[in-house]
Amino acid sequence: GAHQDLIDQAHKIKGAARIVQARALAEQCERLEQAGEDTDQEQVDTWVKAIENAMLDLEQVLQQQLDSLPPH
Repeated sequence: GAHQDLIDQAHKIKGAARIVQARALAEQCERLEQAGEDTDQEQVDTWVKAIENAMLDLEQVLQQQLDSLPPH
């Protein structure tokens, strides 16, 4: 169902986050991924929001790194 889809997406994001060493994002995904089916929806929503925020933080860091590259 929807809960399993969310867990699957968290797993994929976690793998990508680990590749780019985005530890905070990977940790948030891990929390959601390990949540059981009986986890309260409010807690799931909190974790999803934390994942979204960590992804935005990562995007900013990556953009700063791109901006610091010399033009070619």
